[in-house]
Amino acid sequence: MMDQNKDGVIDKNDLKNLYAQMGQVANDSTIDEMLKEVSGPLTFANFLGLFGDRLTGTDPEETIVGAFQMFDRSKSGIISEADLLKILQNKRFGTPFTDKELEAMYKGKPPIDGGKVDYITFAKVITSGGADELANA
Repeated sequence: MMDQNKDGVIDKNDLKNLYAQMGQVANDSTIDEMLKEVSGPLTFANFLGLFGDRLTGTDPEETIVGAFQMFDRSKSGIISEADLLKILQNKRFGTPFTDKELEAMYKGKPPIDGGKVDYITFAKVITSGGADELANA
């Protein structure tokens, strides 16, 4: 859905098309500014942060954490990777991720270790950019 031309990179035309699919028009300067915020190719994780910041009605970090908390019976800030995949692939929680979207998510290095997801950090990745940026912050 994001990589319209299927070249493996989310580029300027892909971003314009995505905005259009969301019912918004983005001018060249807006898109250029977004792309300047990322060094190198635009990854899925970076994209989530950049695009999320620019859409009205985007859920804040606290809302995303709250959604994940519904699956955290121990209230530890951790859910299983299996639960994350159920959430992302279930129609009840929105449009399910495709296999390609899941691959892109994993390429973005989400905070998953040993089958456990630190969903508080994951919410930060979603709202502020990739894990690499968080590590350097």
